[in-house]
Amino acid sequence: MEWDENSLAFGLSFDYGGESFQSLLPGAQTARGGTGGETTVEIRLGNLKLTRVIKRYPAFDAVEWVHWFENTGEEPTGVISALFDCDVRVPFENDEPRVPGYRVKETSSRVYSAKGSVLARDEFCPKAAYLAPGQTLRYACEGGRSSNGTAPFFNVCRERKGIYVAVGWSGQWQAYFTRGDGFIGIRTGIENTGFRLLPGEKIRTSSVLLMGYEGDQPQGRNRFRRLVREHFSLIGKPGKPENGPFCTMVWGALPTAGVIERLEKYKQERFGFEYLWMDAAWYGSPSGYCPSEHVGDWGTQTGNWAVNTKTHPDGLLDVAAKVKENGMKFLLWIEPERVIASNPTPREHPGWYFKRRGDDRENATWLLNLGDEGAFEGTAAMVEHYIETLSLGCYRQDFNTDPLPYWLDNDEPERAGICEIKHIMGLYRLWDRLLEKYPSLIIDNCASGGRRIDIETLRRSIPLWRSDYQCTWDFDPETSQTHNMGFSSWLPFTGTGTGKLFGDDYRFRSSYAAALTTSYWGYEGWEISDGQPLEWVRRSNAEYLRARPYFSRDFYALTPPPMDDCSWAASQYHDPDKNAGIVLAFRRPLCPCDSAVLRLEGLDGAAAYRVEDAGSGEAFETDGASLAAGLRVCLPCPRSSKLYFYSKITAE
Repeated sequence: MEWDENSLAFGLSFDYGGESFQSLLPGAQTARGGTGGETTVEIRLGNLKLTRVIKRYPAFDAVEWVHWFENTGEEPTGVISALFDCDVRVPFENDEPRVPGYRVKETSSRVYSAKGSVLARDEFCPKAAYLAPGQTLRYACEGGRSSNGTAPFFNVCRERKGIYVAVGWSGQWQAYFTRGDGFIGIRTGIENTGFRLLPGEKIRTSSVLLMGYEGDQPQGRNRFRRLVREHFSLIGKPGKPENGPFCTMVWGALPTAGVIERLEKYKQERFGFEYLWMDAAWYGSPSGYCPSEHVGDWGTQTGNWAVNTKTHPDGLLDVAAKVKENGMKFLLWIEPERVIASNPTPREHPGWYFKRRGDDRENATWLLNLGDEGAFEGTAAMVEHYIETLSLGCYRQDFNTDPLPYWLDNDEPERAGICEIKHIMGLYRLWDRLLEKYPSLIIDNCASGGRRIDIETLRRSIPLWRSDYQCTWDFDPETSQTHNMGFSSWLPFTGTGTGKLFGDDYRFRSSYAAALTTSYWGYEGWEISDGQPLEWVRRSNAEYLRARPYFSRDFYALTPPPMDDCSWAASQYHDPDKNAGIVLAFRRPLCPCDSAVLRLEGLDGAAAYRVEDAGSGEAFETDGASLAAGLRVCLPCPRSSKLYFYSKITAE
């Protein structure tokens, strides 16, 4: 794919003072700079300084850019509106004319999009939309969280050529795809813009990542997964864990004595958990009552970030010490952006928050303004306090409200978009500061379960809880199977949970992902006992840890992601460096077929492979060509599963 960086208008469009950016370019002052794979272009239009930072990823035929706008004068700038940080035309041959009455050909121009995390079975499953001549398709997220409703990832393709598009904005983005004569137009940016910059004011707007590919859909998908894994992921980077975390969750209202009792038992039983995940309700008023996330007042205590000393008399210090003694790491939940107005922090600092217009209730929900310096520093200090005093290995930031109405209510005239932009800039600044200050720290990005996933949050965090669908303790495992296929179609590192039910291979394997948490004993009244299947927990955990490294490598959907309970669901994860991988196969509860033939991909046809059934331990040898022709999997009983490990046999 050719990216024309020599054109000053490359990849950007907006109106400035009512005139188009392109029409103003002839009178602009320009300068270029940069080293290596990064280029900067500086453009001055009077007191408006625009800086474009372009980064190339040659190994992936990819390019990324972001824009900075600065007022260098003593008067406000003109109004910047209709802003699209990406506005490009990508050459694509025209489709054959469609014959009325016949289906659209599979080779025709299409846009694959991803449904966001919305408590649905088909989350992140690629959805194809035909792009007819002259047609424009529009996409946007909902409510100001980037993967709420629709996620900011797209695959635009025709025949064996395509381009992946990822919008880098953790607020309210929009994207347009237009089929023109010999091209497909791509425009992305922040949805609500129409602002002047004040003297000395400097902002950044959305970034965009474009990656070209040639070949079939699995080739394009795995190139994008590799790009994200190498350049837009925390996991595997220096000082960070090599794999996504394997956690055991405790509810924050579980008393300290119960937490420590569980930690001692985990160590005694050698379960292999790496992180203690303490979820919400560890904070707030000692008079509160909150036995679980489904019952109690944890959501109304946000903004009171003192440890609940009735539940945790030592302020969690003894829990942190026991976690360290066990050789584990501590993960702690905090939700700084959503507060209840009656709690201590908003009462002491009301100017730190956005309020809804006309909502003067004492218990109103307020939104933290991360663009306010006092709010930023106060929040950073609170989070850093817990990272340091509790030696956190993972900071879990949740976000359980839609911010867009707050931003819109608080924008001033001729400043549309500024509240949102400065809030999102503050979010990035906060996470960047934490990661720089604590080199071994990782950040878990939750947002009501996977509703703020984009390339900017991915490069700073990992979504360990990619959907709130799994919040119900007895969720259907078939949805977890489909989720894994959907999320894996775009991203190498995501996580989910197993729920509270154990002793069930089918359920447990259905949740396998690059990161995983269990909650078997996370609540008061759910203690560990010798009568439980503890050996099953130990064996299953070991099986998962053996399989885990493959989930971030190449992904092949051996069946389409099923939406029913009458099918097989099967996936392959392949490490091309080791020429090894896994196959996960599920016969769903209502499926009448007791066997399936799965055609493996990515193998060396002439090489010999060893294939092991993880359940029985039985193994056989065959060649790659035979596996590509079809691995027959037999499951006599509905609602059952198989996990295979395979590896290339090398001469000794």
